[in-house]
Amino acid sequence: MIALNDEASQSEIEELELYKKAFTAYRKQQWSDAEKLFSELKDLIPERITIFKDKPPGTDWGGVYVHTTK
Repeated sequence: MIALNDEASQSEIEELELYKKAFTAYRKQQWSDAEKLFSELKDLIPERITIFKDKPPGTDWGGVYVHTTK
């Protein structure tokens, strides 16, 4: 759900904070932390993390995931 800051429920605010923590860990390639946090959000990111754990994207990675299949 998208809401204005002053209209967001407490649970939406908490979910957003969790997402921020998870995405920060993801961008830092802290795969285990990101995987745990995103799994709490029921997000698709954990699938990407599994791939990156096996084949890290490198130090110049900008956070982009390139899909190789449909």
